Amino acid sequence: MLQSCISEIGRSAESHCEHTARTQPPLSDVVLTLVEMGFNADTLPAYAKRSRRMVIIRRKKSLS
Repeated sequence: MLQSCISEIGRSAESHCEHTARTQPPLSDVVLTLVEMGFNADTLPAYAKRSRRMVIIRRKKSLS
């Protein structure tokens, strides 16, 4: 279910991006997609700053 939701966000943001002749979707295309899907965009900043969030950090490739 989560994978389907994330895939749909990506496809829709890409569609908005291509419609305006861009190659990569900016944050505004992603927010527009979320609003069209029924998310309340006003709550996103507070959600992103919550104290118990999990952050996944990309590891740097070692040169060994």
